[in-house]
Amino acid sequence: MRVLYEAQGELEHFERLAASLTTDPEVEGLMVLACDANAWTPALLDPVLKALPKPVFGGIFPQIIYKGRNEEKGTLVIGLPRRPEPVCIAGLSNLSKNYTALLEPWAERWAEHADSSASSLIVFVDGLSKRISALVESLFDCFGLERNFIGGGAGSLSFAQKPCLITPDGLIADAALVVRLPMGCGVGVAHGWQPISGSMKVTEADRNVIRSLDWQPAFEVYRQLVEAHSGQLQ
Repeated sequence: MRVLYEAQGELEHFERLAASLTTDPEVEGLMVLACDANAWTPALLDPVLKALPKPVFGGIFPQIIYKGRNEEKGTLVIGLPRRPEPVCIAGLSNLSKNYTALLEPWAERWAEHADSSASSLIVFVDGLSKRISALVESLFDCFGLERNFIGGGAGSLSFAQKPCLITPDGLIADAALVVRLPMGCGVGVAHGWQPISGSMKVTEADRNVIRSLDWQPAFEVYRQLVEAHSGQLQ
């Protein structure tokens, strides 16, 4: 596996790194992790992605990690020694979509690769889509618990939904990428958040919108917690 990083977030730098990796006979595909501050758009990025001769997938995130540092700008381009097989699930906020039906053919196709030591599933989602939980349920319904799943949510801390998933066909929004990678992996989860309250029960929700917490309006609960924590009363 080859990992290249460029710190400027310039599209031409990414194009150069991608070209150098795709000409390497030991590289079968690319995973790209880019920063939101790069300000990439489909109009700029799509021609580059479509011209690549090997499969590419990835996402745009608020920050990426390189050599133990948090970077707010730049791009990681990872050359994979096995060929990835990306599947795009469009319309991740669409109430009429049956994700189990969409994933079942791929579960059957990948059934012979079910050994978790030999293959992994990488899942990237648009973090502002409204039916992520429905997709996760369908993933477990179709692939079970024996698979190793890694991945996460892409997007911007501005909370404005925009194209953030990198596919062979271009940069897209409101979708998920499910990628079979014929390589084993290990899973570790951590975060740097500190709790500012005790646990609360979600008593009403509409897709990804929380309506009430502990039978109280969610906004009022959030406001009280934030005001108490910040010391800035409204």
